[in-house]
Amino acid sequence: MKPRTVFLALAVFASSVVQAAPDDTSCTPEAVAALDARASQGDFRAQFWRGTQLKMGECGAKDIERANSLFRQSAAQAFPPAVHVLGVILRRDGKDGEAIKYFEQSAQLGYQAGFADLGFTYGL
Repeated sequence: MKPRTVFLALAVFASSVVQAAPDDTSCTPEAVAALDARASQGDFRAQFWRGTQLKMGECGAKDIERANSLFRQSAAQAFPPAVHVLGVILRRDGKDGEAIKYFEQSAQLGYQAGFADLGFTYGL
């Protein structure tokens, strides 16, 4: 992947994280426990944020499998940043055809990054 594309993808990801941030994103044990509880109750924003923490290794060890599971749960509720992140993960893994489906879905949900990543993936 070209350095410019990587930078733009990271910028888009960062903007999605900010949009989805719950009230308390600190790494205190209480905040993490509260976020886990909300995620397990089906709160799509909490699922997305906790998935982001686990994916990045924030607030503890990285747990890619659990992070991806939380992203899928959030995306199943049509949360645009989660749908988009699944596309980013698939594209990074070389599955452009599958990634495009997620980028299209996030774009249809009005998520601007979905439109941008459709262009990146198609090479426009």
